[in-house]
Amino acid sequence: MNGWLAYVAGVPWAMAQENQGDLAGFGADIAIDSSVPLGAGLSSSAALECAVAVGIDDLLSHRDSHRERLASTDAGRTELSTACIRAENEIAGASTGGMDQSISLRAHEESVLAIDCRDFSVRPLTIDVDSAGLAVLIMDTRAHHNLSDGQYAARRESTEVARRVLGLNHLRDAFPATPTLDAAEELLAWWDAQVDSLGLPEKADHGVIRDALQHVWTEMARVEECVALFSQPALVSEKTWLKLGELLNGSHDSLRDQYRVSCPELDTAVESARDAGALGARMTGGGFGGSAIALVRNENMEALAEAVSDAFAHAGFDEPEFLVATPSSPAGKNSKVLER
Repeated sequence: MNGWLAYVAGVPWAMAQENQGDLAGFGADIAIDSSVPLGAGLSSSAALECAVAVGIDDLLSHRDSHRERLASTDAGRTELSTACIRAENEIAGASTGGMDQSISLRAHEESVLAIDCRDFSVRPLTIDVDSAGLAVLIMDTRAHHNLSDGQYAARRESTEVARRVLGLNHLRDAFPATPTLDAAEELLAWWDAQVDSLGLPEKADHGVIRDALQHVWTEMARVEECVALFSQPALVSEKTWLKLGELLNGSHDSLRDQYRVSCPELDTAVESARDAGALGARMTGGGFGGSAIALVRNENMEALAEAVSDAFAHAGFDEPEFLVATPSSPAGKNSKVLER
């Protein structure tokens, strides 16, 4: 199945495959209305999948009074996210992981979610940008991206090749303890020394795989450093926010240079935001278009957005759009009654 309908139709199929309810003879009329920009790297596909999953979960529980709604517990929401991931991978044909679905179904208001993708355990972290006089500004480049076009899957395959030759279940398992940048550099040095004896496939591009490993391992270290920064909210200071900006910058540079999933529009958004005073900025989503985010001071937001728009005009790109991100609750029932 092609197109966005695959993200809808794939969900009940995946729920049935995961034994999440009796879907024999099940049918539903679904009306879809969304304010999430399509192709903007803001997880519109996951939002659609997860909204459908929550809706079907509710309908199944109404049909069977003995069935508990999966969406009523975190464990149940974890199950639903598994179905949504399967729908995207196997029906929509997008080789994504589970971060977007986990966020959509397991988010906490006013928090960001640290996810361990080995077992999809989560840890909410309070990152109170409002109290610090800051905001997370989304810069939609208007360069449409599509995760089912093969480019993202090719990047993932390069890391899968490395994982297989290393004999690991997850590349995270290469670290003997909590990932750090120093430990990542040690792993890369070991890889460089051993690569000829690891048995990489004959046609594998050693340089591409090595660069992908560098991104993945250093990104894990950046995530752990961010978690450490905000693990004790009482100790958060101006220095903390500056360090977060550095981590965002390092992440984008790695996505651009090592993982190679950026594009001229994303780089222009990030670079012009940094030049205009952002504490840090990086692309978001699967890359090759979509959006970037910037950590900005509230009093500087308007001038920064104008600077980014000017940079896009100078480069001949379409005018970007801007949104302010607010950590919100997960997908759930909307109590509002639609008026016809």
